[in-house]
Amino acid sequence: MALVLVVVVVVGVVVVVFVIVVALAVVLLVAASVVVLVVAVAVVVIVVESIVSGSSDTSSGSVTLLALTE
Repeated sequence: MALVLVVVVVVGVVVVVFVIVVALAVVLLVAASVVVLVVAVAVVVIVVESIVSGSSDTSSGSVTLLALTE
């Protein structure tokens, strides 16, 4: 009977650790997706700014990119 209890406890701990690892992986994946999305939006904003201003100077856009990525 004690052996069954030990097996149940060990399986329970393994399942909990597995769920925690999967949850952390999902959180990291979502965070990475958000970072990629923000950088993509920042790049689009820089390109649009440079097109609208009609100049090839992207220094203001770079400042925008730095502000968004911090």
